[in-house]
Amino acid sequence: MPRRSLKPDRGPAPRPEPKVRSGRPGAIMIFIIVAILIVASLGAAVATLFNTSSDSQARPNKVRRAYYLAESGLRYAFSEVRHGTSQETVVSTLNQYTTTLDSGRESFSLALRPYWFKITGTSATAGAGSTSITASVPASGLPDDFALASGTRLLAPFNDPITISSLTVTSPNSVTFQLASPCVIQNGVQVDGLLVLPTDTSQTVGNGTGSLRLSLSSLTGLPARNGQFNYQGAEYTYRSASLDATPKVVLDKVSWEGGSSMTFPSGADLVLRKNALVESTGAFTTNGQQTTVTRSDNVGLYGSDVVEDLPPSNYKVLETGFTGNDLSSLDLSQSGNIVRIGSYIATGGTHLYWASFTKLGDSSHRVHDPEEPSRYIGYHVTPLASETRDALYSIWQMYRQVNYDIQVKMGWYKDMQQAGSGISFRWHESPASPGLYQGYGISFIRYCSSCNDYIPNSIKPSGQAGQLMLLLWEQKVVSGVETKRWLAYALLGDPTNRWAARDPKVVGNQDSVDGYLNDDASILVRVGDKFASNGQRINTIRIYYSDASPYYPGRTYDGIATNINRRRYSPEWVDASLFPKWASNATDPLSTGDPAATYWDGQSNAYDYFTLLSPTPKLAASPVVLVKNPAATDVILQSDQATLTTQDFTLSSFPSSRPELGLHAMGNLNDSDRVVAFDDMSIQVIGESE
Repeated sequence: MPRRSLKPDRGPAPRPEPKVRSGRPGAIMIFIIVAILIVASLGAAVATLFNTSSDSQARPNKVRRAYYLAESGLRYAFSEVRHGTSQETVVSTLNQYTTTLDSGRESFSLALRPYWFKITGTSATAGAGSTSITASVPASGLPDDFALASGTRLLAPFNDPITISSLTVTSPNSVTFQLASPCVIQNGVQVDGLLVLPTDTSQTVGNGTGSLRLSLSSLTGLPARNGQFNYQGAEYTYRSASLDATPKVVLDKVSWEGGSSMTFPSGADLVLRKNALVESTGAFTTNGQQTTVTRSDNVGLYGSDVVEDLPPSNYKVLETGFTGNDLSSLDLSQSGNIVRIGSYIATGGTHLYWASFTKLGDSSHRVHDPEEPSRYIGYHVTPLASETRDALYSIWQMYRQVNYDIQVKMGWYKDMQQAGSGISFRWHESPASPGLYQGYGISFIRYCSSCNDYIPNSIKPSGQAGQLMLLLWEQKVVSGVETKRWLAYALLGDPTNRWAARDPKVVGNQDSVDGYLNDDASILVRVGDKFASNGQRINTIRIYYSDASPYYPGRTYDGIATNINRRRYSPEWVDASLFPKWASNATDPLSTGDPAATYWDGQSNAYDYFTLLSPTPKLAASPVVLVKNPAATDVILQSDQATLTTQDFTLSSFPSSRPELGLHAMGNLNDSDRVVAFDDMSIQVIGESE
């Protein structure tokens, strides 16, 4: 196999003509002669155009039949790709696909040649990374004339685009990149590699009519027609690619949904989407003689907004136990002295490294509730560090969406009777009110109705004072005011009467040092970035929780996701082998025709460290029930009885100022005996497989 490397820029390739092969010598001459006869004797030509039984059939008719078959193959391939739910699966299925018609005389066969790569991390790419990356090419390999133009870069998850020094094709389905800087990929994890095309100068382009000039001088590294690219989370297509007189690549008739024009700055990163060159070969056989015609065109894998595109597998973004006073995973720029490392007695002994939140109730940190100005609240959100945001952004940039899990363990100081602590997600600054923030929160919370607990009243479900609960709430900036409301909750029990609790394993006050939330109870929230059937971008939310209680040694656990039978999920400093555990990517219904989430994937109890909240938990002995706020009509419970969907704060854009995730605390906290703390925080991106 000849080796191909990064080639010098070159001029436009001639438009490919259909490839014609015939089993009979002199086919081209016969074609010309019969073409003349057709012009001279149109009636006779029409009479024989579709005659498949005559030995003396005119050669042009055979070519035309083969041409139509090749065209049919293209149309079939385009339809399958654009209507499939998993485009890469469809690409794999269509590659080398052949169908035969008319008792074997007519057929078309397909070959698909992608413009993207699969990279599997090795020990060399882990850690500091490597500048030499071996990648595979799916299906039938790269297009025959593929060669990268100088200036093209490689985008892999959790890396900035990296300049490609050279590309060597070692076999039809294998290439080696030499990169200008190291690329980091976790050992054993497969990721996609996409090409990044830079724009030339700042340009304003009309929708459907304008052209976009790139800082590239060769056409051989991108689709010649009907290509797709992504810029800042939006999808774009172009009709054709050509070279101007400079020469520079020009993308003609760039189109997108919404807006009459778009300005692309100089050096903008256009992420070439998963495009594939489809080669369809039509074959017509008569009297043992076969005529073939090959037609080709590009197809993008994103013909509809409802298509979901995921990384090949789940990918770890963050794991931290805050060990060694390490708070680098948090952005403390606005936290002052609220967040610090503290050591507290907890499950399994004294743990040295908790990320503790305190001081919120003292006179220098408490604030007037913007919804009730006469009332104080203690409330603070600490965003995660920009490295985590950047990792999620890189996935969003590649796939136009990012789905993730975030989990964290928590503990409350033993004298904290009322408090709230948990995870903030979809967290971002209000575009209309700089300095004010909005998003969602999921919290362990216990409040009182008559005391000044410094917890915002607007997130308290009525009539549940004294109960430990899991609470989903929203903060939205309305007319310049940060307003809150509760969206859903699940009661866990009263810590003062633990044995009567709905879930006694997670309710606190289990011994003399345990707070009203059991030490190292966990929240895991799965946040989906999806498209509804009408193309509307939505959030999907699933809420899980777990416990580390040592007082229930005889654990009953099973493959059921929504009941309270589960394994003990001890913290990393007690059992390092457990950090982290995750819920399965999918859940199974109870029976055929029942969409409700019931079992972990494959009914495996290996996942059963968590309880998935649902308004209809399976088994009558499952008393923890998700209750949705009836006034929150914009929050929709899906048919699986476990997934909530919302339309606010979606990832239609992902600016660098958007933190997306954070940890929060609420209550009358101070230095001495009122502290909430976090441990064992981890994040993963959800992919096609685990």
